[in-house]
Parts: sequence; C-alpha cells; structure tokens
Amino acid sequence: MSQDIFEFTPLVALALSSRTEIELSLPLRMVKAHASFLDAEGKEVPDFESIHHRDETLFGPGDLRLLSRYRLVQPSLSSTLLLDLRFGASLPTGRTEPNPFALGRQGIKHQHAFFGSGTVDPLLGVEASTGIGPLLMSAWSSARVPYATNRHGYRGGATFSLGVNAHYDFGISTWSFFAGPQLYHEGQASWENGREPAKNSGRTDLIAGVGAAWRQVESTAVELSFSKPFTLDSQGGQMEIPVFVSLGISGRFHAWGEPKGDEGHEDEHGHDDEHGHDHGQADGHGHADEHGHADEHNAEGPDHPDRDDVRDLARGGMSFDLAKATVPGKVTVIDFWAEWCHPCGHIDRALRELASTHPNLAVRRVEVVDADSPVVQQHLRGAKALPVVWIFDAEAKLVARLESTDADRVRRVLERTLERFAHPE
Repeated sequence: MSQDIFEFTPLVALALSSRTEIELSLPLRMVKAHASFLDAEGKEVPDFESIHHRDETLFGPGDLRLLSRYRLVQPSLSSTLLLDLRFGASLPTGRTEPNPFALGRQGIKHQHAFFGSGTVDPLLGVEASTGIGPLLMSAWSSARVPYATNRHGYRGGATFSLGVNAHYDFGISTWSFFAGPQLYHEGQASWENGREPAKNSGRTDLIAGVGAAWRQVESTAVELSFSKPFTLDSQGGQMEIPVFVSLGISGRFHAWGEPKGDEGHEDEHGHDDEHGHDHGQADGHGHADEHGHADEHNAEGPDHPDRDDVRDLARGGMSFDLAKATVPGKVTVIDFWAEWCHPCGHIDRALRELASTHPNLAVRRVEVVDADSPVVQQHLRGAKALPVVWIFDAEAKLVARLESTDADRVRRVLERTLERFAHPE
C-alpha cells in the first residue's frame, strides 16, 4: 500500500496594525492510493481490491484555519528580535469518516484517509527570529488541541511541533538558504467517545529540513524545501514517510494603497510632511565622524565621475551634520543600518545596484550601534526600528522618510524620485 499526498493551501492575511494580523487558510488535499495484492507465489493479483485497501484518488478541502497574530516584541534600534504570538481555531470543513475499525470488523468497505477532524480545535503558536551576525535565526512552536468528539465519536490526538532554522544568503540579494531540525509529536486519537484507541495514530518524528527562497522583490517570494522525517516513536500501524517536498509562493500587496506611518511619510506627490523634518537644514548640533566624511562627501558635485557613489557618512554610531550630508545636484539617500539588522543588508545591495546605474544618485551610509548611539539621539529619536532610509531630491529637500522598511519599498520610492529628477515637470 502506497500513498502520494498533495496539498495546496491558499492563505490570506490582513494586517490590522503593525502588531496585529488576521490570517485565513484553507488546505486543499489530494490523496492517490495504490494497493498491490500478491498471491501465494508472490505474484501481483490484477484488478483486486479489499474493503481496507484499493486504488483510488481522493480530493477535498481540509479544515479551515482562522488565526490571529499579535507581535509581542518588535524589532528596535538596538535589536532585531521579533516575537509573535498566534492563536485561533480550525473549523470543521474537512471530510470525516465513520469508525473504520468498526466497519472493518463488520466486513464493510471503509476509508482511513480523513481531511478534517470534524470538530472546532484551538490553535496556539509562537514564532521568533533575530539576527546573529550574518545569520537570521528563526524558531517556532505550534499546537493543535482537540477537546471534543465529532459526530462519529472520533477525537483527534493533540499535535505539537517545535522547529529552528538558520537562514543565510551567501551575499546573493535575491536568494536565502535555510536549514534546521523540527520535532513533531502527535498524540493517539480515539473512537467511541474515547473508549477505543485509533490503532494508526500517535507518533513522534525528528524532521531534518533544508530549503531555499527566491525573492526578486520583497513583496513576492518562492520557496522550495525538502524534509526527511525520522520516526522516534509510534503507536500502532503507521505509514513510513520517505520525504516531504514543499513549494510555496507568497505575495504581499496593499489593498488600500501604499502604507503610511511607520512605512514612510509621503504626501500624494511623494513629498514628506514639511512639519516633520528640517529638509536638510542643520540644527547646530551635528558632527561629522572622526574621519571627516561629511565634509568630504559634500565636496562632490553633480558631475562627479563616480558611477557607484556609495560612501560611509558615519560609523560606530557617531552622528553627522545633515546640512553637509546631501550631495548638490544629486538625489541623496541616507541609509541608517546596523550589523545586526538583517533586512539592512538587502537594502544596501539594492541601493548599490541603483547607484551603479544612476550617476545622479548618491548613497550615504550611517551605522547605528544601539539606541544610545549619538546618531540615534540626534536624528532618530522618533524612529522605532531599523531599517531607516531618508531620500532627498537634487535640491536637498526630503521627499521620503521610510522606517521599518524593506528593499522593495525603498526601490519603488527611489525610482519614482529618480524619474522626477530625470523628467522634471
């Protein structure tokens, strides 16, 4: 007896705020079963089936999942730690079956493949991630806890999973590679309102997984992963699973236009609120870094021959003089970054790519060490988390301030600014 199991799970998430999100998913499953029967001489018997096993293909939806996410810990100017709590329930939309063991004892044809539990089951989870040097480490734990029996007297076993992954991009801006272990435990289910254990349920597996994700833009990703389970414990008859292959495609879009607030402050023309910033005018407290980078960069004019105009403006958390930071006649980007900020690396690569093809673009990098850094105290008091990117036009006017942003968002806003520079109204 062998089975091929395929699952396609559309998922829709709606962000209610920077901390709260609602997620709805519905798995669609197909099970292709093949049963082989041998005679006394070991030869396959053609066109034979039993009440237990047969060649067939089953298709249908699984249980609908409704989850809410609350971000308990947000990344900040001194940490990339992210901690999400998830809670919700699965709804009984998947197909269930009567007790197959009781039907088998009566000699009645039956089915062991279920697509749902037939009950409303609570779902709990926690997810965390943080940057450790060049690695992005993520961990998660989830649980499904059935507490009732369905109309056939079936009660599913509680499931629990715990996993850790290490992510590394090897310096490739559009790819990320990950690997890590996962522990999966499924409790034994029961029939007849708990009086009869389900003989093919209950197992504990250690799962080794590797994969890669391709992300051409930050809002769209394609992920492929391979997982191999190693059974540590099982109860009753269990299927041996050779390998899981998972292919995922995700996309993010703004149903009601571009986000405001933490994602960036722009008016309908892409200009920043004039009351929110001094538009490049010094406040009298700015300092160049110890190597005098601010003065050095300000000396460049619009005809500077450097086609890849990316420079350090300040390092080690030192502050800088904003009046000397912008480059006359060029669109200037001030990129606030930190070693521990994983998305900052993607933004840096995107900015370098744009600078290499746009001679009218200057990128000035500012390193943030922690929330007590002088540059944070002077320029980022209202900011909540990195990455932070400021974009100035050729006249040193601030047109966008992007906070907690990503490379795709930065690229879109910057390309609009460069287009206006090349084709002024």
